[in-house]
Amino acid sequence: MDMVEVYRGPDDERLLLIRSWLDSQGVACVVGSDIVHSVHPLTVDGLGEARVLVAGADAERARCLIEEFLRRGDEGTRDGP
Repeated sequence: MDMVEVYRGPDDERLLLIRSWLDSQGVACVVGSDIVHSVHPLTVDGLGEARVLVAGADAERARCLIEEFLRRGDEGTRDGP
């Protein structure tokens, strides 16, 4: 199966939330990194960023769902009306 990267970031907590969101929407995914974050918890110049991977057939839907998820999160952190 072809796996496609749909999101990359240094924040493990956000990645796990995105993973849970995709799973709840019926999109299977895998979160991976080139290093073990429990040993090296820092990200420097992209080294150590974790990635969310999905099947190629689900990539477009996954990107839309992630965009929606991130937009909702940003709206929840803004001040004012």
